[in-house]
Amino acid sequence: MSVRLHLASLAMATLSLAALTPLSSQQRAATFRTFARFTSADSTDGFAVAPTGALYLVRTPRGVGIREVRSGRITPLTASTADDFVWAPLGDRLAWWQRDDSGKGHIWTATVSPVSGALTSAPQRVSLSEASGAAAISPDGRSLAYIRDGSTSEAPLLIIPITGGPEREVARVHSGWDLTWSADGRSVYLRHAASGAPGNRTRYLSQVYLDGRPMRRVRDVSNVSIAGMTGTGSAFVLISAGARVRPTDSLLLVDTLGREIQKMPLPMGAIVESFGVIGDSMLVWEDATERAQLARLSLQGDKARTVITKVPGSSLFKWSPDGGSIAFMTRDGNQAFLGVMNADGSNVRHFRDLPMLGNRFAFEWSPDSRHIAIKMADRARISIIAIGGPGSFKTGVLTDGHLSLLRWSSDNRSLLVGARPSVPGAGTVLRIAMDGAVTPAGTLPARDSTDAIFWFSDSSIVRTGAGAVHLHNIRSGVSRRLYDIPAKTTLREWVVSENHGMVATLLRREDNTSLLRVVDLKSNETRDVSLPFWFMPPGAAAFSPDGKRIYTTGRQLTDPAGANIYEISLDGERPRRIVNLDGLLENWAYALAPDARSLLISTAAEQESRLLLVPLKPTAGRTTPPRRQ
Repeated sequence: MSVRLHLASLAMATLSLAALTPLSSQQRAATFRTFARFTSADSTDGFAVAPTGALYLVRTPRGVGIREVRSGRITPLTASTADDFVWAPLGDRLAWWQRDDSGKGHIWTATVSPVSGALTSAPQRVSLSEASGAAAISPDGRSLAYIRDGSTSEAPLLIIPITGGPEREVARVHSGWDLTWSADGRSVYLRHAASGAPGNRTRYLSQVYLDGRPMRRVRDVSNVSIAGMTGTGSAFVLISAGARVRPTDSLLLVDTLGREIQKMPLPMGAIVESFGVIGDSMLVWEDATERAQLARLSLQGDKARTVITKVPGSSLFKWSPDGGSIAFMTRDGNQAFLGVMNADGSNVRHFRDLPMLGNRFAFEWSPDSRHIAIKMADRARISIIAIGGPGSFKTGVLTDGHLSLLRWSSDNRSLLVGARPSVPGAGTVLRIAMDGAVTPAGTLPARDSTDAIFWFSDSSIVRTGAGAVHLHNIRSGVSRRLYDIPAKTTLREWVVSENHGMVATLLRREDNTSLLRVVDLKSNETRDVSLPFWFMPPGAAAFSPDGKRIYTTGRQLTDPAGANIYEISLDGERPRRIVNLDGLLENWAYALAPDARSLLISTAAEQESRLLLVPLKPTAGRTTPPRRQ
């Protein structure tokens, strides 16, 4: 994993916050500074930052190493299966959980240089008993606390010397984890189950005294995760959020008696994991943001590939019918939005106030390229965006079901939308006028989960069902059987040419070759084209403007060049490979320009993840190691 921005100043991250509940709008708009950026999909499981901020753990193909932030140099630590890494308060020692050759997990430690990360002693196993997970290092760096693994309902909490030695049992708990020492080193806090009863979801934060006093329950933490303790050891940092942070979620400071001290904002978006408290801030892992790279490939001889732009989100995009603009899907966390730009990548606009469905059937250009219709994320509303015009409008069209097919009428005056009921059965087609008026326009046939349906014209759809391909008239409700799907084939893709009255299906055979079947609805002629490769979505197939060629993706198993984009002539010529896709990153897609003079190719150029600093009330002193959630 490569770090693009190594460190942000911890001093700059300090933000003094007064106690308040609930959060004010000003705090909700707080800026969270970036500790580090990552542009790799490599695993960050086990990631842990040293208290000084100068070192952190990183997974490599050869195991786990210690990366020195300033130079990027990595010191190998272990090649074994290891996890739950924690740092000593001075940053001069690491402890972690590691499997031995028999598959049992134990606690290991090693001393390191707090400046360079170089090992000053070899890793050694220090636990006598099998450990269930992460250990915790005492404030003075001389002792370890961990939970013994076992099959009994209650597991012992053990204390051992940091270099290994006799075990001392100080308590028994149900499913204990998230161990944290008190500031004075006289007790250990931990999260544990209320009981060992099956299905019990109640979790408590409790304090275990090392002098034999009874364990003290601090607070119910069933619905929060524990990030660690503040630098002074006077308060716990709790995260009240699920996998995705919502406006009502927050970060809580709770004192050692369980009382809430402060409530602070969290970065909006998908939070994968907290990585503990460092200095006066908490480290929070922000979900990866994928950036798709769009490039135009000329089909006029020189095959020049020109990168247009990089956009956050997926690789879903569509040309406008006039070829002057490109609509694409972008993402903010797990939510999809529409973006639009000029064909050369300029004038990028985002419509983040209109959350939409995240698939290629969720947005459509009008025939005159002046509007885009999108299906909203709730599946029950449509928005129409005027490109270069006065905004958009939304209309609610369903209360019992969801929207499926989406098509502009040929006269640009309305939308045709398929509406499926929430229970199995036939659906309806609704016509949405530009003023938002909704009227019935026809019917959809009953379907099962294996059916596929695509628009063919204002009055008909093409669908599969009962092992055949049908043309269904939405106005009369009558279906015409076009042809049977050949045995031992799998339907991979549809492509229709309304202007030329043709329907093509791309079928995959059991031997990984393919069959392209084309039906001319005007002459009722059917032709089959056998192909020596198998089709590879994503990337919707497309007819050329003259209806004589089809473009699709495919891979020949015997061809070391791998995946390609092919041009298939319907005149019987051998398929022509246009571009080889190997060497490009995954999640590529493509679209043929309306004039068929170029292809727009999209690849997942990179995934950017950030480790953010969430400010706490200014504190000083030790840093607690990160905790697994």
